[in-house]
Amino acid sequence: MTAKIKICFLCCLFYIPIMVYGQASQKIRPQWLKNYQDIVKDGANYQIILVDNQGTSLETLRNGRLNTLGSYLQSNSKIDGEIDWNASTTTGNSDSNYSTHTLTFKTKTSVETFGYKFIDDYWEHIGDYYKYSALFAVTEPGINTTIKDTFIKNSSYASDPVTWGLSLIPGAAQMHKGSYVKGGIIMGGSVALVGGIIAFENQRSSYMSKISQTHSADVKKTYNNNANNAALGRNICIGGLAALYVYNILDAIIAPGARRIIVTPSATADGQYGISASYNF
Repeated sequence: MTAKIKICFLCCLFYIPIMVYGQASQKIRPQWLKNYQDIVKDGANYQIILVDNQGTSLETLRNGRLNTLGSYLQSNSKIDGEIDWNASTTTGNSDSNYSTHTLTFKTKTSVETFGYKFIDDYWEHIGDYYKYSALFAVTEPGINTTIKDTFIKNSSYASDPVTWGLSLIPGAAQMHKGSYVKGGIIMGGSVALVGGIIAFENQRSSYMSKISQTHSADVKKTYNNNANNAALGRNICIGGLAALYVYNILDAIIAPGARRIIVTPSATADGQYGISASYNF
């Protein structure tokens, strides 16, 4: 492989992360898919439930997610009854993060009521089917069915100190944010460019040392041209590495990552006023 071909190859390698970015970053699996149970903290009166379903219509799956949740609660709580939709005290938008809604099950001997809040959803298109996941906060059945905590979806990592620290390592912050393909390409591109710098510099040094070993002017000229081409390749790799590193830092801080859930617990009895705290997942 000649020096010019190597230079063209490395230039193309530098642009790969930019081309892949627009494709890979559109479908980042949310973080809560793997750590949703960690959302619940001590003292919470609810549990986090993830329900899955699949079908050919995404709209049908979304509209039927409460049926899926109801079926899960019936099976998990061993309730032999029916969901009484007319008894539901849902008010306003059923997706609201600020109002608790209820599902009521009437059996032959009792009435069980669960409070719930819809938090977030995620779907994947697999062949002819959609795989749909919905995340809920659900209380135990009983009198206290009000969930005071609010759940906010967030894809920004600009205020995450871990992201800032990992941004110093090419590709590490992207992987931390869930963009594994982009992070791997940035990391691999950085390694390849470093290898290119070393290889081209070794070639340049080798040609320069050969100049003093011959008395032919034509051969010296050839060695000198080859040394200059190797130096050019080295400098392009250095510039590419610097540009990729800057891109890595900016992308790590600015680009959105895997969706997280920010939980804000209320410090008041009615959950409307007072001091509150937030924690991310």
